[in-house]
Amino acid sequence: MQNLLGYSALLNLDSLCSHSIKIAFIELVNLDQQEDLRLIVDDQGANMYLKYQNQNSHQTLREAIEEYHEYLTHIGRQILTDSPEDTDPIWLYHDATHAIFGQDTTIEGEAALDFWVFFGTTFSWKLLKKYQQLPEIKDLSRALVSELGLTFIPKLYWRNKGVIWTVIRHTRRMTKKWPFELPSTLLDRRLDDLREEYGITVLTSEQKVPSRLTEFDYSIVSEIS
Repeated sequence: MQNLLGYSALLNLDSLCSHSIKIAFIELVNLDQQEDLRLIVDDQGANMYLKYQNQNSHQTLREAIEEYHEYLTHIGRQILTDSPEDTDPIWLYHDATHAIFGQDTTIEGEAALDFWVFFGTTFSWKLLKKYQQLPEIKDLSRALVSELGLTFIPKLYWRNKGVIWTVIRHTRRMTKKWPFELPSTLLDRRLDDLREEYGITVLTSEQKVPSRLTEFDYSIVSEIS
């Protein structure tokens, strides 16, 4: 079975990250408003707040993508980038969806992002096919099948159907679809303004809670490739 768009990235595949990610949820209260933020905790006890997961974040989209990249570095993943001559910077498109929809890169977070992308963006099957041909995605697909089996993806979706259905409901309330082929003019606009324009309401911490987290050793990707 071929992986879907957001899920198949699972980020950043040539790294030697061997530790799993645990998720804890906190509520942070500041002077102006209550922000519902996610606390990322890894096996070494480090943590990181992701401001772009706050619905009313004042970050620009560019700043949110940078924070997402910092998060990847924080958990030991490699940041994948597009070549300068690539007319379709797919990794930028992908990372922008994480930022605008407020998703992390746990396997369950990527699964939820799949449905944000399929129901809430203007993605094309042509780009999806190109995405699936990327060497990093092919390596990850082989690693997932080897480690978790052919039936893992449908089981993952079924196990997290509550979260996925919430995502679908949120996409149905959007005022217009997010442009998957990202115009550069959007990069320097604020997240809260973009979300208001497109009618995007990110999931709260409670809505994101999966039935259980999947542990996956990313070092096997390098071993298989």
